[in-house]
Amino acid sequence: MPFIDIGALLRVKVLRAFPEVEIVAVVSKYEYEKNIERYYDIDAIISTVNIETQQKVQVILTSAMFTKLDEQHVKEAFYGNLY
Repeated sequence: MPFIDIGALLRVKVLRAFPEVEIVAVVSKYEYEKNIERYYDIDAIISTVNIETQQKVQVILTSAMFTKLDEQHVKEAFYGNLY
């Protein structure tokens, strides 16, 4: 069975929906938690798994398929009712 890189797939879908967004990194939960100091200056985390963070950063939970509903949730998180 071929390997599907969910992080890369999610990155493409997020950039397609939000081309104005800068994606700093695509990392596993383990890598994020292991190197949290690298990500001190980020605005949000879009993830398919729940992430506990000590930072004041918004964690937006989505499905791996990044559906239209996920896109709507991200849009609300980024822009509120401004769109």
